[in-house]
Amino acid sequence: VLPNNKNIIMAATQAVDLIEDKKVIVIPTKTIPQGITAITMFNPDGSSEENEAAMNETIETVTSGSVTYAVKDTEDNGRHIKEGDILGLLEGKINEIGQDVYAVCKKLIENMVNEDSELITIFYGEDCEEDKVNQLVSELEEAYPDMDVQCFNDEQPLYYFITSVE
Repeated sequence: VLPNNKNIIMAATQAVDLIEDKKVIVIPTKTIPQGITAITMFNPDGSSEENEAAMNETIETVTSGSVTYAVKDTEDNGRHIKEGDILGLLEGKINEIGQDVYAVCKKLIENMVNEDSELITIFYGEDCEEDKVNQLVSELEEAYPDMDVQCFNDEQPLYYFITSVE
């Protein structure tokens, strides 16, 4: 089970404890990018123990981000946020505030990358313009020539972007 949400991990673990006739393992993924990375490590020929170890190990390498908008006026660590502001969330915490979705996403990713990073993955939602997404990808490829940049249209309605850096 891949919860993909830090608030669901405990409930998933408790639910697994109720199952007696099957072996079910919870991989404690806190974000969608962690879940995607974990599932890529699944080996159908491997044992459950091998898969659990590989999946648990790989989720530790993922830094997760997302870009959304503020639904109301608020304050965060002394920063005033107005309804409609674009928010870049790094591991669920506000990292960037701006007015342009693409600029916030680029800055968020810049804050996610470190010297060990090899891969940037971007999932963009239904409200993004493909030509602007392509421009963002080009800028990231230019800024990080030694990294792979992957981009997917997931057409989801809640976030402009869901990002990961590994």
